[in-house]
Amino acid sequence: MRKRAVLTALGALVMVVVFWFAAWSPATRQLSRAHDHLAKAESQQVQLRDQLTTLRAEYKQLPQYEADLQALEAAVPADPSVASIFDQLTSAAAASGVSLPSVSPSQPATGTPSASTSAAKGGPADVEVSMAVDGQYGQILNFITRLDSSPRLFVVDDVTLAAGAKGGAMAASLQVQAFYADGGASQ
Repeated sequence: MRKRAVLTALGALVMVVVFWFAAWSPATRQLSRAHDHLAKAESQQVQLRDQLTTLRAEYKQLPQYEADLQALEAAVPADPSVASIFDQLTSAAAASGVSLPSVSPSQPATGTPSASTSAAKGGPADVEVSMAVDGQYGQILNFITRLDSSPRLFVVDDVTLAAGAKGGAMAASLQVQAFYADGGASQ
């Protein structure tokens, strides 16, 4: 009887060991891997929720970004459009009450890096405009202010004022740059 009890206990022990190595241990490893995958998935889910929140906020800003892009495209158009430069100068002159006896634009850069220093460095190309402006001091100042607030980017590099022939009138000489995005210059 005692032998039988020892054999039964030994058999039970062998069964427990076989169960441990055959079923319990692999299941524990699988469960551990499943917990690791779950933790990674939850972490990724948090990151994706944060990213979704950021994208939703950016999407709400899309109309403002589009308006900013349109303003930038107007400030630095894709081509030199010298006719547009003349139109804006003429409009600013008429609104400020000055006259433009002469306007002389330079030849627009044609995509060669030496044609424009800023275009050679990957920036926008420019058309340099020399002009004479006649009017009262306040009118000339108003003209320059209108160029500054123009949709197109104008940079006034030089202003020279001189007394005009008539009382209170002045003559000004301006050097202005009008920029454009010369696609060929950065290639």
